[in-house]
Amino acid sequence: MKGCLRNRYGNYYYRRRVPADLYPEFFSSKEISKSLHIAFDGTASKRREAQSAAKDWDLKSDKVFYFCRLTSMSKEEKQNIVRKEIFPEQIVKVEPTPAPAPLPPKKRIKDLFDAYIRRHQKTWRDGSKADAVYAFWLAEQILGNPTPDKLTSDDIDYYMEVMWRVPTNLTKIPAYQGKSLKEILATNPTKTLSPRTVRKNAVWVKAALMEAKFGHLFDTAVFPKKKQGPDKDRIPFSDEDVQKIIDSLFWEPKYPFRFWVPLIAIMHGLRANEICQLHADEIFDGEDCPCIRITFETDSKRNVKGGIVRVLPLHPLLVEFGLLKYAKRVKAGGHIQLFPTLKARKSKESYSHDLTNWFSRGFIRKITEDKQKVFHSFRHGFVSNLNNKTDVKEHIISHLVGHSNEKNMTRDIYTEVPSSDILREALMKVYSNKFNWSHIQSEVLKIDLLNEIDEDDQEKDTWDVGLLDLPTKLL
Repeated sequence: MKGCLRNRYGNYYYRRRVPADLYPEFFSSKEISKSLHIAFDGTASKRREAQSAAKDWDLKSDKVFYFCRLTSMSKEEKQNIVRKEIFPEQIVKVEPTPAPAPLPPKKRIKDLFDAYIRRHQKTWRDGSKADAVYAFWLAEQILGNPTPDKLTSDDIDYYMEVMWRVPTNLTKIPAYQGKSLKEILATNPTKTLSPRTVRKNAVWVKAALMEAKFGHLFDTAVFPKKKQGPDKDRIPFSDEDVQKIIDSLFWEPKYPFRFWVPLIAIMHGLRANEICQLHADEIFDGEDCPCIRITFETDSKRNVKGGIVRVLPLHPLLVEFGLLKYAKRVKAGGHIQLFPTLKARKSKESYSHDLTNWFSRGFIRKITEDKQKVFHSFRHGFVSNLNNKTDVKEHIISHLVGHSNEKNMTRDIYTEVPSSDILREALMKVYSNKFNWSHIQSEVLKIDLLNEIDEDDQEKDTWDVGLLDLPTKLL
């Protein structure tokens, strides 16, 4: 055989030396090397197949060498034969330029609104979806249906101005049926949307535009101020209310926060989210006494209003009830959060969402019908009680509850942080001797008994707080 076979990269290759009189005039290398596209697997059948393919290349090479030695052909013709027969892959075929694909139609604001609803509706209540649909429909009636890149800040200002003239119950009043918004506005309706509704509609539209990177259009828009009615002013719980709350708290292993969070709020006056976002290691044994640390530095999802990070002595009653022991067991169970069943929400990453929903929608309404009494009333009551103590100075109260003291910079700068003894003494003056804690003590026995059951279980090393069902004999 004139050429030879080689195994290269797991395939058969044909190789043949180029005659010396034809290199380098017609060939750029001293040998011809071609893949036969036949896998090398060591079998005789594949080798015979490769030998047959190599013979074809031998014939083709002989033919090319013959034409290269003819004197009747020009050098250019001979080079073309070499390229065509031996190196056809090097011949660049000029393909016709394909026609550019038509650009997809630009999305209009209706498409943008519809996409926003599809992405978020799974997490909405029915009322939220209805509000969004109405707000987007109203925006389309006012702005039309342009592409977002055609909108300007002036268009948004016009949208805000028109909303103030939109009548209430626009889609329900029979007289408005079949009329365009322009025709309805021409009648100068007297009963128009409230500032709260105008703001709510604008917030929906702004949210959809922000997600589509067009939120800057609202930079100059003037929103109605968010006004709170008299029922929104929060007032402290009375002593009778607090006693009823204490007597209504029950230990539920699946919802430990429903037991501990109100107790911590009563004793410390902390905000709901400050308590709900606590880590298990932030209830700990300090140098002088058990402590609670209010911080956000180790978790970007946590926040403390005003950024007031502080370490406080843990109220002795909470220590007596077993909060420190509970925190240690949570940590031993491998949990980071003090209340593992509370998860941060996507919106503002609030850990207190489930707690405040439970407290405001069911629990507190069994105690009082006064809508001005909410979870934050614990904080109001804590501060009010300390303010009524003539021997508790204001900077001590500010440190306990995390107020920034912006109105008195001199005191804020030159007053030292109160010692743990002073803070613990102040804490003991709030509520401690006013109430009967026997119910809480009986509920704590359930926790202790549950701990004993867990410790007797040799297959478990830790107590998975909040994830165990309460044993039947405790119910």
